[in-house]
Amino acid sequence: MTIVSSGAISFNSLVGEYGSTGSARALTHYYRGGQSGLVLNHSNNSSIPTSGTIALSNFYGQSNTTPNDLNVVGTCGVYVVSGGKYSDTYQGINSTTDMSGVTMGSWSDNSFTNPAGTSTFTITMAISYTSTLGSATSYLGISGNQGGGSFQSVTGHTQLRIGGTTYITDNGNAGAYVSSHNHTRYSIAQTNTMPTSGSHTFNWA
Repeated sequence: MTIVSSGAISFNSLVGEYGSTGSARALTHYYRGGQSGLVLNHSNNSSIPTSGTIALSNFYGQSNTTPNDLNVVGTCGVYVVSGGKYSDTYQGINSTTDMSGVTMGSWSDNSFTNPAGTSTFTITMAISYTSTLGSATSYLGISGNQGGGSFQSVTGHTQLRIGGTTYITDNGNAGAYVSSHNHTRYSIAQTNTMPTSGSHTFNWA
């Protein structure tokens, strides 16, 4: 539970929210991200210092509950590139024109966190690509340059789902920064093709 935002606050309030290291208690045991491991380093504890001067007043309105956000929400679309006998189909959501050549669908909630709640990301793309020639893959995009690691190593997530159905599964491929769109694109294993329409809440796992 969250510590009170005003009024009386005591050392017992800290023990109730964060626990204790034993009978020898001191405020210096309650640094955010400190060696005691009691106070987690995330945004719900942002008023608590990591070192130096610390006071009970720093704990007003703070909570050790991890502020993780494991959902994104958007409306899916579809784009078909026809080439006579052959065609390429992109489906899902793409707020950039990377890969598909056009924007597709839209995000109404595009931010999410890693499982620990310590890092926040903005999704740009979650699309499936299929070709009548037999090719099938999926792509995820995250705003900014996230380096060359895999999607899992960067975000802590391996799958994108709707309910219990998995659509995209990380396969360990390194991300590639696309400067023209200022996002990092990941080529991901396609478990199921993304929806072509409708509003959906996607959850990370």
